[in-house]
Amino acid sequence: MRRQLGVVEVVLRDRLIEAAREATCQRGWSAVTMAGVGSAIGVNRQAVYKEFPTKAALADAMIRREAELFFAAILETMQKYGSDIATGLPEAVRVVLDMADENQLMQAILNGQHRAELDLIDLLAVDPKPVLGQAIVVVVAEAANLYRDTGISESDLYTLISINTRLTISHLLQAGGSTDDAVHQVAWVTRRALAATVS
Repeated sequence: MRRQLGVVEVVLRDRLIEAAREATCQRGWSAVTMAGVGSAIGVNRQAVYKEFPTKAALADAMIRREAELFFAAILETMQKYGSDIATGLPEAVRVVLDMADENQLMQAILNGQHRAELDLIDLLAVDPKPVLGQAIVVVVAEAANLYRDTGISESDLYTLISINTRLTISHLLQAGGSTDDAVHQVAWVTRRALAATVS
């Protein structure tokens, strides 16, 4: 059973995550140290390790918190278009890619040249827990509600969301191709999926 965090612990964790974020944006993840993160908010290294046993745990928390901003924007965009799945999903991808272009942490991760930044990219694209898996869960849950009357089955909807999520992350990580290209590809996949699965 997970330990419930007190208010003071939650505030401390948030401050540590924000300090790590700022340091990553300024100097890159490879330059971030647990002692430096603690010093930035006036606590010692032991206090940092109490909240985050490893630097990897801190990275995981930082990526998760940033991902929540993107999840919120995705859901808001989907809700804006209601049951119009052929428009809602591609436009949600547009929002994600536009946000990524403006997001300092995302740019620091994607533009980093060190192994440490590659580790953060793994959290974004490979590890199913922090971003990839959670994105699929969040979007599928909202999609099941919004698109329940479109005729697409739950299993086909899950497959469609999974494909589009992986396609979006691929566009985030790989240089080349415009946002419009990515949106067009997601729209194409979505239309073809609907045509194939909805009678």
